[in-house]
Amino acid sequence: MTDHCSFGGHPLMPTSPRIAVLVAAVVLALLSPASASSPGTSYIFPAGAQRGTTVKVIVGGFYLYETCPWEMSGPGTTVSKNLKLAERQIWFEGPRIPMPDSQRSESYPKDQLGTVSVAKNARLGHRYYQAWTSEGVTAGKPFVIGHLPEIVEQEIDGRPIPTPVTLPVTINGRIFPREDVDIWTFNGKKGRSYVCEVNAARIGSPLDSRLEIIGPDGLRVAENTDHFGNDSYLRFTAPADGTYRVRIHDLKFLGFQSYVYRLTITDGPWVEQAYPLGIQRGTRTKVQLLGQRLPVEPVTVNVPADAVGTIGHSLSVPAGETNVFALAVSDHPNVLESNSNNTPATAQAVTLPAVLNGRIESVGDTDHFVFQAKKDQSLLMDLQAARLGSLLDARVSVLDAAGKRVGGGDESKGSSDPKFTFKAPADGKFTVVVSEQEPGRGGERFAYRLEISPSVTAGPGFQLKLPGDAISVARNGEAKFKIHVERTGGFNDEIALAVENLPAGVTVTGGDKIPKAKNVVEMKLKATKDAVVTVKSVRITGKAKAGDVEITSQAILAPATVHDTVRNTMKVAVAVPVPFKFTGVFESKFGAQGTTFYRRYTIIRNDYKGQLTATIADIQIRHLQGITCKSRPVPKDSDQFDFQIQLPPWLEAGRTSRTQMLLVGIVTDPDGTSHKVSYTSNKESDQTVVLATSGLVGVDTSKTSIISSPGDAVELPFTVLRGTGAGGPGTAELVLPAHIQGVSATPVKLAPGQTSGKLIIRFAKSGAGPFNQPLKVRARITDARGDQLIGETAFEIVTE
Repeated sequence: MTDHCSFGGHPLMPTSPRIAVLVAAVVLALLSPASASSPGTSYIFPAGAQRGTTVKVIVGGFYLYETCPWEMSGPGTTVSKNLKLAERQIWFEGPRIPMPDSQRSESYPKDQLGTVSVAKNARLGHRYYQAWTSEGVTAGKPFVIGHLPEIVEQEIDGRPIPTPVTLPVTINGRIFPREDVDIWTFNGKKGRSYVCEVNAARIGSPLDSRLEIIGPDGLRVAENTDHFGNDSYLRFTAPADGTYRVRIHDLKFLGFQSYVYRLTITDGPWVEQAYPLGIQRGTRTKVQLLGQRLPVEPVTVNVPADAVGTIGHSLSVPAGETNVFALAVSDHPNVLESNSNNTPATAQAVTLPAVLNGRIESVGDTDHFVFQAKKDQSLLMDLQAARLGSLLDARVSVLDAAGKRVGGGDESKGSSDPKFTFKAPADGKFTVVVSEQEPGRGGERFAYRLEISPSVTAGPGFQLKLPGDAISVARNGEAKFKIHVERTGGFNDEIALAVENLPAGVTVTGGDKIPKAKNVVEMKLKATKDAVVTVKSVRITGKAKAGDVEITSQAILAPATVHDTVRNTMKVAVAVPVPFKFTGVFESKFGAQGTTFYRRYTIIRNDYKGQLTATIADIQIRHLQGITCKSRPVPKDSDQFDFQIQLPPWLEAGRTSRTQMLLVGIVTDPDGTSHKVSYTSNKESDQTVVLATSGLVGVDTSKTSIISSPGDAVELPFTVLRGTGAGGPGTAELVLPAHIQGVSATPVKLAPGQTSGKLIIRFAKSGAGPFNQPLKVRARITDARGDQLIGETAFEIVTE
């Protein structure tokens, strides 16, 4: 049996299991609000990979353009040099979102392609990826290294089609578009235990998952919504042999490009909890493993002497390698509760400082520990339960010798775990009592760790905290950020700060020290007008003296979960200011469904002589509801131009759309280096505002469905409804989803004024389908301006 301390923890690790997007609070001079198109990322798909494999990934990027550099932090992973814009963007429109939901803002990341290779001996857990352009650097986001075989969903649009998998497996999937449901199937054996775990919210995905297990008889076996925050988890025993379906969807039936998930399904070893929940550093300790296919007897766990905080641990057991589970690490001796400490009379005597490990094993169980304290002695009592995955909602009480309650707590800020300071009112013995707050609760999963120690146990010291892992400063501009400090052991003196490895042309002004008794300082980066456009990993170090002892500390980003490691650098990017912009005069006009809409803008070039291209912005103030735009060059000799967007034929009539334009150009340095930059604006006067009206072209078919037979050809009559200005020539065509194969139809040319025709739908002799969503008949009519007027209708294919 082998154990693995897989992840370095840190005592400053937040209690929340969620991944927070780390973004420095910055102010960029020369980059006014809603103008600079700063780069960003929304997701990576797949969101992880197995050790020893190479995977192709899609990074959902904002303003990363055709290509950009990127990297992934931490040992054991290598990535392609650049991300490259995909020639074909994966897009599923999904059901139309009606008002008022369609009035909210929406982001539309573009597919950027890359590869990630993971070493066979890579440490399990999170790595963080970042990308950058000449306009800045993105905040780091997690990529997961796993130990089980993995597959990636082959995404298709339409109604769900069950996909078989072989266990054990980690499935990388995505709930996209809205109302998407993914169904995975496996062969189950009667009496065997299976684990299904979703990892999504914990890696920054907006998915609020729901899992449902359907048995061979079509009946529900198990379901779960929230277990690890918004992430689902369940373990069930198969009631019969046969095929089991695992359904996953968003609880509110939302979905989008960023709704990625990792779904692990396994009948192998899986640790849900260890007891005790933690151990003393540098020791070998027996722990009981709770979960699936694990040894019945306690196993030995080794924790290195340099382990701190809460660490991730995995074990090799006879049935295979376990998942990573949390273990808290402490300096103080650990005490395991006795079975007879259920009353004050049988309280277990302990010597402080100590960490008391126990569990509320049954309904109504209470644990009692007795200790000695001196009058006015202050003791910090910190109970860990929920923070370590325990089900216990704990209450802690301190009783004096007469049984009177003289201290206690039931929760602390940001956690349901009690943490408080007890001040002894007199010399003597005191009893600390641990119990469950809610009636009717208890069991082997209701474990806890109660650390009792003097209020000040650490020597004088401090820990600096970075505001994030990315910050950008424009040439000839400034960027501000704050460094926080956590002081320990009564240390309260001044701390000198030093910044290492800044880009050439960037300096720090102010904030060279944290004054005495202060816990935060603002630092300001300044870039010269000719600063080198680059990205550097910057370290910030603090030095101070506590008496004759010099203390040094690097600013860090503390781990957000046990799957993270401490990071001690922040990427600083020098950005190119955008010299050009556009302006508009507010207007709100009617636009018909299925037509091209024009909006005039004025270009302010500020001596910019290069080519400009107009397109649609990646981040929109309002859901687009199918509005598209082709990139178009802006005439070099013109200060005005007409921006064109295509309104879909199914745009909701009566809805006001607000589309944001993006203006892209190339800035060239004196040395010939080129930088792609862009400008956008969400000012109301700069939006393309359209009030949607009924379309000018409609399509109707005499059949709402047709029957497909291999090798057959089926006639589908249609009628084209023409409105004012829609009398020109055109075509009628069959529109196929990308995944439907073996179906074709020759487009029908429409003469001016022609209102009817028929499409001949041909089916291949084999391999046609899958017909899991409607097909469309689309009519395109050319108007007097040469633009397309579009109408369409849908019909179903029914197989014999």
